[in-house]
Amino acid sequence: SEQPVEETAEYQLYSQGIDFVRSAASEPARPWALFLSSEAPHDPYVAPRSYFERYDPAALPRPASFEDDLTGRPAIYRRIQRVWQDLDWDDYARATACYYALCSLIDDQIGRIVAALEELDQLDNTVIVFTSDHGDYMGAHRLMLKGMPAFEEIYRVPLIMAGPGVPVARVVDQTASLLDIGPTLVEFLTGQSFACQGR
Repeated sequence: SEQPVEETAEYQLYSQGIDFVRSAASEPARPWALFLSSEAPHDPYVAPRSYFERYDPAALPRPASFEDDLTGRPAIYRRIQRVWQDLDWDDYARATACYYALCSLIDDQIGRIVAALEELDQLDNTVIVFTSDHGDYMGAHRLMLKGMPAFEEIYRVPLIMAGPGVPVARVVDQTASLLDIGPTLVEFLTGQSFACQGR
């Protein structure tokens, strides 16, 4: 897209988030919470050209599972794979470059809000959680988007926490669910347990 970054929904969303943080910082004794949910990175993988040009589709490696014909898997997996049968690796690579471009766009927006938190002396008193609801195949198993097939690319999503009291550079290998975020944050921030489906 030739759309300027400042006109993207993501830039505007994070600008509204920064406005909220500036307003919240004006009442330092009052706790606040902010939830920002962007659509990107997501199909239809339309990224501003300035971000797309950061990635060379020809240099992107094919996923190791790209030639997987899904033999021995449920028949519905192969039926979904046929949706993408007319695409070759170049098509997947261009879509992947756009996907990565959108990831970079989001990274930059998170950088903007972190900079605002730092400027407002809120960063050292703010817990930040970054996660996603699902991944994207991006050519793994010759699939795109998400859907029925149960592979790591869809279910293993980022879950990053940072802030006061959060151990730095700690990696947790246990299986976690998005359902666990609510009770974890409540217990972490209030010391109280929160009875719900998560842990």
